[in-house]
Amino acid sequence: GMAWYLIQHKRETKEYGIILFYGAECFLAIWVLRNIFRYRGKIVLHSNGIEMLVDEALQAGAIKINRYRKLFQWNMHPFLRYSYQNLDFLITVSLYNLRYATDILKISSEKVDVLEPALHPQFFEQNVHLPYKKPILCFVGAWLPIKGSALLEEIIPVFLDKHKNYTVRLIGVGDYFVPTDYFPLDICSRVEVIGYVRNKQVQIDLLRECSLFLFPSVADSFGIVVAEAMACGCAIVCSNVGIGVGLQDGRDAMVVDSQSANDYLAILDRLTGDELLLKQISANGRQLVQFFNWANYQNKLATIFNRF
Repeated sequence: GMAWYLIQHKRETKEYGIILFYGAECFLAIWVLRNIFRYRGKIVLHSNGIEMLVDEALQAGAIKINRYRKLFQWNMHPFLRYSYQNLDFLITVSLYNLRYATDILKISSEKVDVLEPALHPQFFEQNVHLPYKKPILCFVGAWLPIKGSALLEEIIPVFLDKHKNYTVRLIGVGDYFVPTDYFPLDICSRVEVIGYVRNKQVQIDLLRECSLFLFPSVADSFGIVVAEAMACGCAIVCSNVGIGVGLQDGRDAMVVDSQSANDYLAILDRLTGDELLLKQISANGRQLVQFFNWANYQNKLATIFNRF
């Protein structure tokens, strides 16, 4: 589709000094620009996540996930790799992706930069003072292996059994999620399921109540829900992927560099037993994401383009 669009607009395409693509599926369009149009401008790719990195992370995990088992699920890595290696500049969303681009794809560090996503303006319009935090451990996301669902099934029962005053809030897991399908019956009354939240203010209110936010994702390009939870004053316990790579462990969040349920539980125990540390993680994380607003996003994007 991208290539066909360029062919249809060949004459006007040559008038632009920069062409910005979203997604490495632009490989055929880049080939057309390079080999047919002999385009002399700059080709920039804004990647929301390097596909090869995600697949390698899924295969390296304790629970290996193959996304190409069915006939219609094509592994297009060679074509996607062509996109990344035939650019003038790559914009990524996290240090996690930047390191893969430079270390594995061998893209020059001068040709790649990080531009974190901006949060919805409503996250910055809330009262400066947080409401009373309830003993709630929250997770937001689809209940999928890539999001760490297997780890959550291990962690949540043990955590709730040990911390009787806590409940668990699952948001975005779908309207058909039934706790008894995943957890022992005796704890299910303490697992709150909110299938989907479409109203941003409702989402903010739900997050602002929670003390802890758990995100054991196996692979994630960024993890915008982590940044949203930080903006709402949750103390973050996350995996060392996506946004987690750029967070300072023990200061901005508690970052777990393993896929061990016991490691996550140890950190959750530490936070629940150290109110001062929990509050420090909450405050530092909230301060950090104040930078993730649209004004800063636009300024940094302009700075990137001004390099050309």
